[in-house]
Amino acid sequence: MVTTKRFYIAGSFKQLPTITAVATNLVAQGLTQTYDWTKVKPTPDLAALREIATAEYAGVTACDCFVFIFPGGKGANVEFGIATALNKPIYMLDTTNQRLLQVPFIVWRMCISFVVQRPRLLTTLCNWRLKDEMG
Repeated sequence: MVTTKRFYIAGSFKQLPTITAVATNLVAQGLTQTYDWTKVKPTPDLAALREIATAEYAGVTACDCFVFIFPGGKGANVEFGIATALNKPIYMLDTTNQRLLQVPFIVWRMCISFVVQRPRLLTTLCNWRLKDEMG
């Protein structure tokens, strides 16, 4: 049985073009985005913020991998913590030097399992999806 891999992207509103480009490319490669927070407009309404936070939490918990566009905003850092606590595979794209890092579970020791250049992001995630499908 082939299952579509699901991803969640966290980042900052300042990084919208990058976030949108990465999400679009991952979807084009057959992955599914669990929640697209970029389509939600910021609001000061507490009830609306609670709904947004609940949807973002559900998106993080439902994903098979977590993509963190660094530097992220406050919410992205919280989502990163949730993904870490849930032991999700984490891919971090550092926009300050354009590197993708796969972050192992022991994030706090900064044991980076591999570093690849930014264009390899899609290949890495898609190969991960195909490897899982092939068993």
